[in-house]
Parts: sequence; C-alpha cells; structure tokens
Amino acid sequence: MPEGTPRAVVIGAGITGLAAARVLDRDGALDVVVLEATDRPGGKIRTLDVDGAAVEAGPDWFLTTNPAALDLCRDLGLADDLVRPVTAGARIWSGGRLVPFPTGFVRGVPASPRALLRCRGLSPAGRLRGLADLFLPGPLSGPDVSVEKFVRRRFGAQVLERIADPMFGASRSGRTSELGLAAAAPEINAAARSSRSVMRGLMGMQGQSRTHPFVGLSGGMERLVDRLTNSFERTTLRCNAPVRAIRALDGRYEVTTDGETLHADAVIVALPAYAAQEVLKPLDGSMADALSRIRYSSSAVVSFLYPGGSVPAPQGASGWLVPSSENGLLIACAWYSRKWAHARPRGGGAVMRGFAGRTEGDPALSLSDSDLCERLAAEIAAVTGTTESPIGTWVTRWDRALPVYSVGHLDSVKEIERASARFPGLETAGAGIGGSGLPDCISQGEAAARKAIAAVRRGAH
Repeated sequence: MPEGTPRAVVIGAGITGLAAARVLDRDGALDVVVLEATDRPGGKIRTLDVDGAAVEAGPDWFLTTNPAALDLCRDLGLADDLVRPVTAGARIWSGGRLVPFPTGFVRGVPASPRALLRCRGLSPAGRLRGLADLFLPGPLSGPDVSVEKFVRRRFGAQVLERIADPMFGASRSGRTSELGLAAAAPEINAAARSSRSVMRGLMGMQGQSRTHPFVGLSGGMERLVDRLTNSFERTTLRCNAPVRAIRALDGRYEVTTDGETLHADAVIVALPAYAAQEVLKPLDGSMADALSRIRYSSSAVVSFLYPGGSVPAPQGASGWLVPSSENGLLIACAWYSRKWAHARPRGGGAVMRGFAGRTEGDPALSLSDSDLCERLAAEIAAVTGTTESPIGTWVTRWDRALPVYSVGHLDSVKEIERASARFPGLETAGAGIGGSGLPDCISQGEAAARKAIAAVRRGAH
C-alpha cells in the first residue's frame, strides 16, 4: 500500500476476524493486518482426517436462516460444495431409551399446545402441567431471568429436564440455571415479553422450528478458512503474534505485540472476552471490566472410529442429546458418518462424534484422554447396544472456548458497546458478544469492518 495509507488491525483470526478482514480487504482503502496468537487461522474451525473422512473437531454445520455464512460461501465459490445431512433426526436419551426429539418446539419449549400434547418424551401429567403456560398471568416483565427458572415456572419440571435441558446443553455452554433467557433464547424471551402465553407468542414460529435448514461443507469446514485467507489481496496475516495491549495516541491506536508496535487508524478486536479484556485494559478500564463479566467454559470433542456396521442407529436418527439428569459425561453424540456423506471412512468404518463439558469445572474435562474416551465409549455402548470397541480415537480439547450467556449477559454487552463508542474506529466482535454460531460471528465481523471503514473515512474529512 502507498505510504500514508490508513491502517486497520484485526486482532484474532477466528471466523469473526477473518470475515472482518475480508470486508476491509475488499474495500481497498486500508492497509490491513491480521494478528493471530496461535499458529493457525480459523479458531474453532478445525477438520480432522479420520481414515479418509473429513470429521470436524469444531462446528460441522451452520444455519442458513441468517444468510451471512451462506452468502460468504457463495462469494468464495463454495456454493456447489454445500451439502445437507443425509439424515437429521435427533433423539433424546431419557430413562434408558431413545425418544424422538419433539417437533413444533423452539429451543426446547413448545410453540403450540398441540406440539406439547404430542410430545412423546413427556408423561400425561407433564404435558398437562405444560399447558399452565396458557393460563399463567401476564407477560414476562422486569430484568433477565434464568432459563431454568422461566421454563420450570411456565411449563413445569418435565419440559425443563427432559426437553429444554438437553436442547440447551447441545447448543449453549452452561447449565440452564446459569443461562439468561434474553441472550440464550432470544425467541422465547421475545415471545414471553410480548404475550401472556409463550406458546401463543411462538405459534408463528412453529413451522420455522421444524424446518430450520442447516448445511455442512463437503471436504470439511477448514476449506472455508482456506478460501477466506487465500482471497486476501491487501491483507497481511501474521500467526504466532499475540497482542499484549492497545493504547490510544494522537487520534490513532498503538497495537503492541511481543515483537513490535503497530500504529492503526482502526482496530477490530475479535477475541474471546477474557483475551479482549487483557488487551483493552490499558485503553479503557470500564470496557475491560464489562468484558471480564463474560464467562467461558471448556469442552472436549471426541471422534471414534468403529468397525463398519457395529454401531446400530434407529431409522432416520443422526444423533442424540443427553439431559443433565442422566448424570453422564456425554452432552450429545452423533452417528457422524451416517449423518454426512463426506464423512465416510475409506475403510468402511463408522465414525461417532461425542461432546463432553457442560460448564466450568465439568468433571469430564479433568479426565485424561484415555479415561475420557473409555467413559464416553461405555456411554455410547449403553445407548446403541454395540459390543465393539472403537478402533481409533481423536480427542480435541477446547480450553475456555465457549461463552456462557449468563443472566444479565446483554447488560454487559451494552456496557461494552457504550465504552467502545468513545473510541472511533475501535470495534469488538465475536461469539462472546453477539452470538456464537458461524453466521452470527460472520455477521458481527462484517458489521465491525463496515463501522471501522466509516470511522476512518469520517476522520479523514
């Protein structure tokens, strides 16, 4: 870039940071530098080779209801490689049996009385108790509440423990007693605050909840990262370059790494909140304090290779969710090579993918790899009836990888936004701020880049 060209620094090369860098790169008016602390871009996107099968150690699909990820794949020439699962029927492991996940539910709560009454995972008394939502007085008001408190009061213990708990366990980090309804279940929160009955408020979403489209990427999600980084024309990506501090100086920013100090006109911080807190502390203590209130938990993803045909599955089932009341280590497990055509091992084996780690301090995460695999394989055998042992295991541990959307989370986000507004050209984005799915992270990164560009242009006039 010509001398004197304004510079944007993106801190973090996960999907949020890479999406931001692409918008900056394509704009063409800025010198763009991406700084990544680890030795690879992509963050939690990682694809393993399991006997020739592409198996994800991170996300294996994304929803297309938010079009950000779909649009990005199309823009990068990957549209023809997007694939739908071969089978996508979820089950719930409850009371020693697999129960079909109910249709007509939104994030684990019924969107209509009919959906509630047809739910096979509930007893007649549990279904009747759920109907109390139609008669309880008034819409939700006041401050944020926990998912557990809200669902238990509105729908009863069975809906909470048998349906909502496993659903949130598979889609959010943290237990339902920790999760705030506003951030962890925005659809339910909106319905609860706009209608005296949650079911009545959700009725318009009933069809959507049954038909949420999701897609994977043939060959693995790492292909998205490769295409993104290869698309850069004006961007420098530096790995093994952890940022230590950001400071303001004469209307610009100083970004300090272990080896240098970069001057920037715009900075996008696309880091986990705990890491963003450290680099932003020298710039603004109030922003760092708000970031420090966003908690994270760790998780483990274990992929097992079994002999072909040795792990039976019900017709149409792709995996199962596990309520915390079952007191196992598994949160969820998938018949992975049954679910995805591109994940079939060349030797004819079967891939199972299990998840462990519900919240901070989960006992599963203190186990050694061998003990964790042994325990999870035993739970898989209990569910599927397989008598075979896995012939290969791949363990991926994600330390402090998943934000916990605690009660009051959105209040912390508002504080972060108010603080960052005092610094033109400084933006924060990522799973801990505005949503953890790939489309949410991509949307945030792109929006942050557009705001940064606008701030630099305003400052130039």
